[in-house]
Amino acid sequence: MAKLFLGLSGVSFAATVLPCFLRMSSSEAVMVGVAGFGTSSGSVFIGGLIGGFAALLVNTSRLNDRAKNAAITSLGAALYLLGYVAMIALRSHVKFEVAGFVFGIGVAFLSIGWLLCLEVRDFRQTLAQTALVVVCAVVVVQALCLIPEGSRVVFSLVLLVVGMAEPIRSLWANRGSDPRQLVCRSDGNDDYDGLFSSRPSFAEVFKALSSSMIGLSIFAVYSNALQVPFPSVDVSGTSLGLGVASLLIFLATRFGKKKFAAPFIYWVLFPAIAAVLLILDSFPVNSQAFMVGAGGITVFFSGLGLFAVAFLLIANRQNQLSPYWSVGLSFIAFSFSGFIGCMLRESELSTDERGSLLLVLSTSYMVYLLFSPALQLWKMRKSSPVRTDGSVMGSDDIDGVCTRLAQRYGLSRREEEVLAYVGQGYNSPYIAKMLFISDSTVRSHLKSIYRKTGVPSRMDLVDLIRRESAS
Repeated sequence: MAKLFLGLSGVSFAATVLPCFLRMSSSEAVMVGVAGFGTSSGSVFIGGLIGGFAALLVNTSRLNDRAKNAAITSLGAALYLLGYVAMIALRSHVKFEVAGFVFGIGVAFLSIGWLLCLEVRDFRQTLAQTALVVVCAVVVVQALCLIPEGSRVVFSLVLLVVGMAEPIRSLWANRGSDPRQLVCRSDGNDDYDGLFSSRPSFAEVFKALSSSMIGLSIFAVYSNALQVPFPSVDVSGTSLGLGVASLLIFLATRFGKKKFAAPFIYWVLFPAIAAVLLILDSFPVNSQAFMVGAGGITVFFSGLGLFAVAFLLIANRQNQLSPYWSVGLSFIAFSFSGFIGCMLRESELSTDERGSLLLVLSTSYMVYLLFSPALQLWKMRKSSPVRTDGSVMGSDDIDGVCTRLAQRYGLSRREEEVLAYVGQGYNSPYIAKMLFISDSTVRSHLKSIYRKTGVPSRMDLVDLIRRESAS
């Protein structure tokens, strides 16, 4: 029952927030009728931007965690409720913009409360749950756009209250608990070990999340810059993209292979999709292939946004990235990009001119995705050569040896992968790049391997692999 309420509250929160930050309605009549449905405006993004910076400042305050979390969640709920109701009630343009500004700040603050109450376990589950919440929210938004305005207002207010109920309930239920225990940590048996296994530097976090955050930012620009509904479909391109991407990701994580590996996603899947979209976009404008590519870009960037959210949640799960940093950085990036999109939409550029500009922007990013893995591999090969003293085996020989050692000493799946790279003579930076984890994570896995196998050093570990191969 608790999980059901959490899910309903999450869908309600997403259904009230997404339409205010993304252009999710294909009807201008709906867009001007009720706040929260296609009314993405500069004031909401400015509020989100200010809320993001405020979250970073609050994180540096000397308040204890319990007081800080209670204050930011309560204030966020109040501003979230006040701003949304004011956007519905106030018809004056100036008052509406002020209400949007207040709502944007409230959403940023309340998002921190949401991160504090979530129990995130592993990457696969987090991605599946995020996708399910988003696809349900898209369906709710589109359904509300079809009902009369009076009923839409009532249902919107119900969603508003339900959307802030779970963070408030969790805050009250855990008022006597240690705030540091509210973040679920890894038990070491996850299919995806998370981004980090020890506290990373800000540079490591930014580098690991940069690709997804750039994709999310481009999606924010794309969604808010174009106001033409998706061709031949009576929904906006944003709603279609989010719905299709979240549904595909949910099905893949729910029913696909158990091992949903981040290296495969970023080193193979994303570049492959980028290559296909680049080919489709090379066809003449308004051709069938070009329109498929245009829709694919929306779906692709929507998927990147979902991955970015999942990665941020995983980092918080391990208590290595403060919720204030997560929310602050993501709201700053997304709100700034969305504001740029709004400015493009309100500019004197024609629809074709805006489309061409966004096509250049999206194509540049896809070229980056296409060539980035090859460039990184070249750098790693150059800086991390395989040992040449004949003391290690090739990859074909070592797999079976490491599998036997993993079964004998109870190594996890990720530890077995690290062991195989060690056996081939690669150093920690190379292993980190190949497995899409940080250097500190590799060191943490090596310490665990040393402890389980009873060897004191990397060279002894190589000797162990050699002896197992010879036996």
